[in-house]
Amino acid sequence: MQGFASYNVAKKLLYIKEKLKTWNREVLGDIKRRKHNLLGIINSLDDKEESCGLTEEEFQQKWTLKLSGQRSL
Repeated sequence: MQGFASYNVAKKLLYIKEKLKTWNREVLGDIKRRKHNLLGIINSLDDKEESCGLTEEEFQQKWTLKLSGQRSL
């Protein structure tokens, strides 16, 4: 009888684990892909800044992306 309760707890934990994984994918998305995309945009803005400078809008976009990346990654 002792094994039965621990078996039920283990099954419930596996169920919760799967639900949390699904929730994470649906709510947060693929963090690695998002990070890669943000870094790509930031790097291209850095390159443009070094070569010919950024407009005020591009400068704001760069810093907004950097801040959003720090908060969510």
